[in-house]
Amino acid sequence: EIATTGLYRISTTYRSVTAKGTSVPYWVVYKNGSRITGAIPSGCPFEIPLVAGDVVQPGFIAVDYDLRSNGSTGSETIVPRSITALSGIATFDGRRIA
Repeated sequence: EIATTGLYRISTTYRSVTAKGTSVPYWVVYKNGSRITGAIPSGCPFEIPLVAGDVVQPGFIAVDYDLRSNGSTGSETIVPRSITALSGIATFDGRRIA
């Protein structure tokens, strides 16, 4: 929970491990239970005005897929896969800058 109203810089770093190996997914910011951002690359800070009492949480976007070749045309089709487990390591940091 945010104690002091102000402008905050939030960043997170996350590396996941999937069936295809290690990847760096995008992350999102939730404020008071609602997602308030689109996809943000891991390691990129995000600035947001917050009010005392706001609750901020990170989330991440997990997507797994295969690429299948369409024969002699040379094109590829993205085929989604089911995610059955996630593992990895994450850090989440935020500080008031104004």
